Amino acid sequence: MGIKRLTLPILLVLGACALPEKLPTERASIAASDLRFKSETSTQTDDQWWALFKSPELDALVNEAIQSNPKLELMLDRVHQARAIEGLESGALKPAVGVDVNAQRDRFSEYYIYPPPYGGGVFWNSTAAIGASWSPDAFGLQKAKLNAAIKHSVSSEYSYRSAKTVLTSGLVIQLIELNHVLESKDIIKTSMSLLDDKINLVKQRNAAGLESTSALIELDSARQGWASRLDDVESAEQKLRHGIAVTLGRNPEGATTVQIKLDGRLIPALPSALSADLLLRRADIKAARALVESSKYRKQAAKAAFYPSINLTAMAGYQSLSLQNFITAPAKTLGLGPDVSLPLFDGGRLNANYALSHAELNSVIAAYNDVVLSALREVADDIREVGNLESRVNITEAQRVDAEKLLQQQRHRQAQGLVTQMAVIDAKMALAHAQWEHLNALAALTEQKVSLLVALGGPPEQSLQSHPEVVP
Repeated sequence: MGIKRLTLPILLVLGACALPEKLPTERASIAASDLRFKSETSTQTDDQWWALFKSPELDALVNEAIQSNPKLELMLDRVHQARAIEGLESGALKPAVGVDVNAQRDRFSEYYIYPPPYGGGVFWNSTAAIGASWSPDAFGLQKAKLNAAIKHSVSSEYSYRSAKTVLTSGLVIQLIELNHVLESKDIIKTSMSLLDDKINLVKQRNAAGLESTSALIELDSARQGWASRLDDVESAEQKLRHGIAVTLGRNPEGATTVQIKLDGRLIPALPSALSADLLLRRADIKAARALVESSKYRKQAAKAAFYPSINLTAMAGYQSLSLQNFITAPAKTLGLGPDVSLPLFDGGRLNANYALSHAELNSVIAAYNDVVLSALREVADDIREVGNLESRVNITEAQRVDAEKLLQQQRHRQAQGLVTQMAVIDAKMALAHAQWEHLNALAALTEQKVSLLVALGGPPEQSLQSHPEVVP
């Protein structure tokens, strides 16, 4: 009969509970099956992909950058923060046990619950108890929070790996550009020296009335052009050295004097089409995907907050108003029971939080889709550019070979008295120009290959072994 009397009040309470509103449809995320990849497998490289260049000096610099770069240190700190939050959420699913010991001298009110001689008297109020509490998480609120924290931790670690790949590739490209600048500076100086020789010859011919002054003006203008190139190259060298120093976590004022020649031919053959395993390898895509899963669990937690919260508590200890009989059998105290809380009227905060989690999930899915599409565009652009640069390298190489042949011919003809020294100098300058163009093409191709290698995912990213699966 008593249960029947409670049925109506319980139904009234449940009917007054806050209920989740119906939300718009969740945005769809791009899946690998939605993308029409060609079934070509990407080049598999070691985790230390820069070892392809077989340079101990490069290995040392990369390790220094990984250990000292401030941006990478920041990303690593975020990994540690995410793991700490994961530990906090995990602890909320486990029983909590604590001990409370208190002893203080109190005067009790004459108008309170204690009768004389306690009311109006001064006594020791002593308590020693051990308490325990545990929430069975009947509606999955805490499990959803923990799973969200786990996925966020996974996302943070993949973000760190992605940042490390970006950092190492950036360092390698800076070193390629520095080496290119230094080699370019040598070619410029050679060209300027040849122009000086040519100017001297023209001056001699002009003095003899065999050459007009317009030729000198033209040569002086050409030399000024090369001098301007030299200034630009030297400025670029300083900027690159400063950038490399910052990447290594050093003071840019003490710019590094490093010079490492990296051979782009050591990079293995790269695919000529989009690879089917792109989404499975890139760390930034894995990070974005894990963030989507984390947001889905946060939305689950926001919905679970509408349901009752149950907490089981128990305590055992001693209570006494006298120190003499504090730890005695009559002073024992015990407690055991459930604590149930149910949201009724909350001013719409639960629904606002639920709607917020839904909006955040949609924004994270949109960001994930953007990462995927940007990755595809990046790979497609890099593949096309590598092909174009390979053709350019072949053309400039042929031009360089032709320039070398021309120089040999002019030298041979000069030995036979058929041409003057001026013709040999012109051939040397033509060779320097061909070397300049070929050097630019090689450097651009090597940089583009590194960019494509990274765009394809760099080293293969396997599933993290340091994180558990989500809580069922």
